[in-house]
Amino acid sequence: MQALKGTLPATVIPGLVSVITATHDPLAPFLRETYESLLIQEGVEWEWLVQFDGESWEPPTWLQHNSRVKVECNGDRLGVAITRNRALTRSCGKFIQTLDADDVLLPNALRAASDILKQGDHAYALGYHLDLMPGGQTQGPKIHLPLGEIPPGAIADYWYDFCDPPYWGKMPFGPAYVMRSEERRVGKECRSRW
Repeated sequence: MQALKGTLPATVIPGLVSVITATHDPLAPFLRETYESLLIQEGVEWEWLVQFDGESWEPPTWLQHNSRVKVECNGDRLGVAITRNRALTRSCGKFIQTLDADDVLLPNALRAASDILKQGDHAYALGYHLDLMPGGQTQGPKIHLPLGEIPPGAIADYWYDFCDPPYWGKMPFGPAYVMRSEERRVGKECRSRW
């Protein structure tokens, strides 16, 4: 697949979750498991925007036959941040979920986050992540925050207070799930908020 110029969607689709995945590895060894974790999501409509960070990529055939999957290639190595942002510009969902190419979603993860954001005046939802260990067991971080709504700044305070120095660069929460506002969608000046 050669670089494609993305088409900007005309409108945001209420209830749709745009799942954004950046990948740079042409072999993408865990991408199939990532895809399979999307297929088991229930109670929510989703699209998957896979953005390849490189000159060209031939996506696996199993990825090419689902209309909810939209694959694009950067045409050059641009880095993970720009690659995610390019996928974001193609997204149509009211909700945005980032998902790394070597991660999987637990069953009903998208619906759980959507339900939380629909219930109140929340801009984002975070979940815990689980690491897959050699031997197949999972291990999660020990989080010292209550479940439910937390005040602004609590995540940053937790990160600095409870994460030991070797782990300062590793956020103990899973990928962010956010609700986009129409102001951000149409490109108004919101640099400090997005």
